[in-house]
Amino acid sequence: MFAWTKEEKVDMVWILDHFKKIMNGTNQTETFAMDCARSIISAVELTHRTAHIALCSFHVCRAICKKTRDPIIKQYLCQLVREQTVVKFHQVRRIISVRSRRIAAYLNKNWMSRKGTWAAAFNGNVVTLGNNTNHRVESAHRQLKRKLSNGDALSKCMWKTFTWQKQLGKRRSLQSSLHCSRKRRYVAEDCLMPLLSKLTTYAGSIVLKDYKKRGLMYIENSQSPFVFFVDGPLCPVVHISNGTCTCRLFKTCRIPCKHMVFTHLQMPEFTGMLCSSLYHEVVDLVLKLCCRWTWTACGGVDVNIPAISSPDYTETSRLYRILRSKIHTLSTLFGQTTVQDILRQLIDQVDELIRMRRLPTDSEHNTQ
Repeated sequence: MFAWTKEEKVDMVWILDHFKKIMNGTNQTETFAMDCARSIISAVELTHRTAHIALCSFHVCRAICKKTRDPIIKQYLCQLVREQTVVKFHQVRRIISVRSRRIAAYLNKNWMSRKGTWAAAFNGNVVTLGNNTNHRVESAHRQLKRKLSNGDALSKCMWKTFTWQKQLGKRRSLQSSLHCSRKRRYVAEDCLMPLLSKLTTYAGSIVLKDYKKRGLMYIENSQSPFVFFVDGPLCPVVHISNGTCTCRLFKTCRIPCKHMVFTHLQMPEFTGMLCSSLYHEVVDLVLKLCCRWTWTACGGVDVNIPAISSPDYTETSRLYRILRSKIHTLSTLFGQTTVQDILRQLIDQVDELIRMRRLPTDSEHNTQ
């Protein structure tokens, strides 16, 4: 919420009041670590009167050093912030007063009354929100503010998070329905469940999605062991005994295509087998050359079967890299809120999807 608002006292009070309502008095915040912004400090003092305020030493040094150009005095000012004992703190303070009365008067007027919030000698430690590089917490806040400056960027971000969580949710046991896209639900027929239960969730969704697109596809002729289809401008051929098809989906990805599924559902000579114990043999025949997509193949895949890249895998890998790079930035903003937990679950689900989609290479088998 901090990244989506202005750093003004009214906004900070509103955020902190909502934070207290979320906590519901269960865990009282004892310490706030922040920079030197007066609006944030006054908002915390107004909403959390008993909380301790710890200022970032990096911001304190930068704010104090703006008042002088003398590099020696700047070193003493930074040393004043980081001194661990009260005796050395007062020694450095006297040195600064001797070298520059103007800086000493500035410290007495603006900083010494709150020395318990920024001096290590009085609060026991030095709080820092980062270093001098661009990877500080403030840089993350600035980048988030720039990215979320568009009007509907927040709603789009949340919408994509929840839709991808639904789309990539993995279940070991396939039920009678599967979500194959963001908008449609594809219902599997009961006679397909023995086949789909042996496939991974990703492969099962591809099979159902392809079978849903059969449209005006029909069988033109059948001469055992071949079945000839008319599928728009294409004329694929299914070889029943070998469990193969000449369509593009089967040849490129080795996934049971709609022609193979339609054959085993509609051909008269297989009607009796679908309702008998021999149907498991038909399922094994369909998966004869599609074993890479079964659950048993996820643990150990034949090394001789090469991995197949596809646009789906490329897109999934791209989202995986983006999530991995943004999770630290988002966790800085959200902390341990529900949105962060959802993003971490989403990354774990993408990990599982990539593990099922990309088969081990020779080098990975050797390492295993």
